[in-house]
Amino acid sequence: MKNNFSHLSISHKLKYIIMVVSAMTLLVSSLVYVVAEIFSFQRALVERITIISDLIGDNVGPSLVLGESESAKRLLSTLNNDSAIMGAFLYQEEESKPLAQYISQHSKALLPPSPSNNWKDNQQYNFTINSLEFIKPLYYDNDLIGYIYINANLDNLYNNIWWYLKITLLVMGVTIGIAFLLSIKLQKRISNPIVNLAKTMLQVSETKDYSIRVTKRDTDEIGSLFDRFNEMLGQIEERNYRLANYNEQLEQKVTTRTIELSTANADLKLAIDYANKAKNIAESASQAKSEFLAKMSHEIRTPMNGIMGMTELLICTDLEEKQTKYALTIQNSAESLLEIINEILDFSKIEAGHLKLENITFNLHRILEDIKEFFDERATSKGLEFHCFLSPELPIMVTGDPVR
Repeated sequence: MKNNFSHLSISHKLKYIIMVVSAMTLLVSSLVYVVAEIFSFQRALVERITIISDLIGDNVGPSLVLGESESAKRLLSTLNNDSAIMGAFLYQEEESKPLAQYISQHSKALLPPSPSNNWKDNQQYNFTINSLEFIKPLYYDNDLIGYIYINANLDNLYNNIWWYLKITLLVMGVTIGIAFLLSIKLQKRISNPIVNLAKTMLQVSETKDYSIRVTKRDTDEIGSLFDRFNEMLGQIEERNYRLANYNEQLEQKVTTRTIELSTANADLKLAIDYANKAKNIAESASQAKSEFLAKMSHEIRTPMNGIMGMTELLICTDLEEKQTKYALTIQNSAESLLEIINEILDFSKIEAGHLKLENITFNLHRILEDIKEFFDERATSKGLEFHCFLSPELPIMVTGDPVR
């Protein structure tokens, strides 16, 4: 039941609630009325039986005192006019059997009760599910002379209750019908705005159009709900507008940065091409220079070897001391020039990456003396003195490349 109710639409829920509340209100009102009617009927019945018992008590006194059962029976037979009385019994004091009795023709099975000690108390009555048992002590000249027991049915009560139930069911049916018709109109007043709100929410969810607004008609809680919903849509619309502007600006920036990056890449590519071309030109020029130096060094070395050879032959001839010194100077200069040529070749080897250094032991002092003699002649010709001082701590023999 609960799960089925939760799956109903709000309009059906409102109609269901209105009809249930109306039916429950009518039912409770009817029950209260029936209960009140029952108590009223019981009170009226007790009052009527009390009056009847008083009338009988006022007239049956002598019969009870004298034990005249026939007169007592005639008096009880007057109860035949009351259809509610099923039976009546008159008892003498201290007697267990009734002196006289009346039993309705509709209650042949009714048996006389046995008196008990509590009958001596004041008038008493007891309602059972089908009848009223009424007991009253009877007095004559202030002396207790007996009792009267009256049993009355509750048929009129149940007939009235059944009639009330039929009227209640009829009224309930009419009321539920009227409540249903009213609920159709009333629920539209409440459910239609909510249904429209739900449709608008679905439309916004499907179309993503946050410019849609719901129309407010009332100033109640539903109207306040509409205001909050419209405010929410406005905030979402403004946020989306800002987000769209931000995305557009971001796309423009990305496009600009992409163009700048493409331009930078193109410039970088051109610069790399220029650098590669310059590198190739420089490498070609360096290679041409190295080839030129190697070729020129080779061309110069050939006549220098001839000069050195002829100088050695000249030194081996009979020369004066001064001529010999000049010849040695020529030889040393030629050797120095040859070393310079070798250094030029070494430079070309360095650029080509083919230079190899020797690692041999040589006389460092002799190398320094040759350098002194080479520059001493030039210094003297210019009026200068060239001196070379060697530290005592300087080793004579060292390891390395003597030419370089």
